[in-house]
Amino acid sequence: MQTSRAKIQGASGPAGKAAGLGEFRTEFEKLATQLDGLEPPAVAKTAHDSLVGTLRKGGADNGVVQDAVRTSDRTKAQTGLQALQADNTQIQSALTDLQAKVK
Repeated sequence: MQTSRAKIQGASGPAGKAAGLGEFRTEFEKLATQLDGLEPPAVAKTAHDSLVGTLRKGGADNGVVQDAVRTSDRTKAQTGLQALQADNTQIQSALTDLQAKVK
């Protein structure tokens, strides 16, 4: 995901930023799919499912930002970015919970 972030930050225009956001979205979705294919221990299933769901939501919210950047819709972009920030907080929380369950 670091490579996609660098592409987004280094892009000079909306098309470049939208392309970077598309890669970032794909990475979210790929990670969610890979994790969803794992069978966690019973004690960690709820935390695992929460993480997968939040990653999927992050991918969808990233798509909202990508569309907003592509169409120069600042309001939609701001709403999408706020959702992504909330997703990031939830991902961190789910990761912490998952780590605690599998120790």
